[in-house]
Amino acid sequence: MWGYQEHLCLSVRLFAKSVLEKLGEAIDPEVFLVGVRRAGAADPHPVCLEPENDRWRLSDFADVPDAADAAYADDERRNRFFGDARFNDAWPDTLRRMLIGDLVRERARGRDAEFDTISFCAAASPVAGYDVVCVLQFPAALIARFPPFATFQWDGQSAETGFLDSCIQLILKDAELRTQQPEPGRELETLALPEEIILRAARRFMRTPFLGDYMNQADLFSAFDGLSLTRYETDVSVGQLILAPADGSTTEALLSLARPVRLNDIRWARKLFEMAGPGIGVLADSSKILGLGRVKPANVDAAYVIDFHGHHQWEFRRGAHVLMRVRYGVPLLPLDVIPKDQFVDQIRRRFSEATDAGVVELQRMLDALTARTGGSILIVAADAAMEAERLQNQGTRIIPALLGDEILGRAAALDGAILVSPDGVCHGIGVILDGLADQFCLASRGARYNSAVRYVRSGGNRLAVVVSDDRTVDIIPKLRPKISTAAVEGALAALETATTDNFHRPRLFLDENRFYLDAEQCERANAAIARINGLPRDVGEITFGTRLFTPDPEMEASYLF
Repeated sequence: MWGYQEHLCLSVRLFAKSVLEKLGEAIDPEVFLVGVRRAGAADPHPVCLEPENDRWRLSDFADVPDAADAAYADDERRNRFFGDARFNDAWPDTLRRMLIGDLVRERARGRDAEFDTISFCAAASPVAGYDVVCVLQFPAALIARFPPFATFQWDGQSAETGFLDSCIQLILKDAELRTQQPEPGRELETLALPEEIILRAARRFMRTPFLGDYMNQADLFSAFDGLSLTRYETDVSVGQLILAPADGSTTEALLSLARPVRLNDIRWARKLFEMAGPGIGVLADSSKILGLGRVKPANVDAAYVIDFHGHHQWEFRRGAHVLMRVRYGVPLLPLDVIPKDQFVDQIRRRFSEATDAGVVELQRMLDALTARTGGSILIVAADAAMEAERLQNQGTRIIPALLGDEILGRAAALDGAILVSPDGVCHGIGVILDGLADQFCLASRGARYNSAVRYVRSGGNRLAVVVSDDRTVDIIPKLRPKISTAAVEGALAALETATTDNFHRPRLFLDENRFYLDAEQCERANAAIARINGLPRDVGEITFGTRLFTPDPEMEASYLF
């Protein structure tokens, strides 16, 4: 279609990936382009794809041009008249491109089940002789974990929203703007930073009319973030704010203000927030504080609640379902601090002697430590009994026992670590860890993190879970996920037979997973890259270099399955 379509595709993919990484999800989305020849264009192909020789087929979209013509002829919107002359003249073309985008999304989603993905489409944009639609595909499991939800009814339509959905829509908008550049793909510099997209998406999401209003004009994100940041004298914000209509249909008011206070009056709102406590929240509609109260039992599962967890930290939830987390002004997906399956995998790979009951007990301890306010260290050691005895002069050795949540929380408040064996039995509390300085220590981290690194890497079969005061959690050492030998070998074989047209996917896979390659595989990858680099190229073609593959000394067979 045009000379830089491949580079546009790559830049959109990398940008979408970087946004997801900032949200906490290490996912590489699929991106492809569908071009439909514009009326009157001299180009020979009615439909084009980028990339061409991939899992998508031209036949999947071959009927889009005729289907778009038929849809346009049947669409009553073609008769709309607009007061702006330029917009009115452009409306037929605009409507047709809207219909093309809808048709491409429909065709793409028709094969989503085959790839276990969900497809999203930007609006079609005119490029050269084509209307080009950028399609992003995300794993269906990701969308299922953070699905959009219905918020209100208007004009017979159910509106859906969600923080992840808002992020995806802005990624698509960015892709659409890239496609509208004079030579899309020629300039690879991003139009916006991932952080900017995420913040804009959070603000957009928080403008949703959660209470059924036609339009929410208030900047709720700034209001809630300001409340979490502002102290009352020396106290930080802890408690909850309940979004509720003023008619009291979903809440029970315990105190009502004669003159409601606007949410953007941060100091006054923060003063009133000091009255909230266990079981009592601040009641507010979309713009102002109404008083104090609680959610009626019948409405608990549908109530929108903002939980403030301390200085500049808050969550937005619907019932028990967290929709978005904000830490120090940064919006995040409501991910587990450590996904349960990841934690279980780390324990089982580290401690072969760990029983099912022991893994459940360690998971319970992790949940209890991450739920409390304040930092802590949990050390899991195969030699916990001996270590408790060795370190008893710099800690408190106890008679081995399982600790309930209350005692565990009190033990976590002590300086030092909680020392347990792989079965979850505690042997020591308030243990001051020892160990020599290590290359994996970080000057940017505090004493709690670095003491855990020194101790774990000083010897023995041990694992540390470090909970920081800002509610971040680190596993030391954090084992990389396992990867299949078939995936590595398949990518190597594909790269060894690839041409300049189809080497990108296996090259990118190997580049991102170079840790898993042994010495012989590194040699094969380097030879394949050298061969491809020596193939003829078009004059002025942009290429991406790949640094040499070298075996990683930390790699071992346990990382493969």
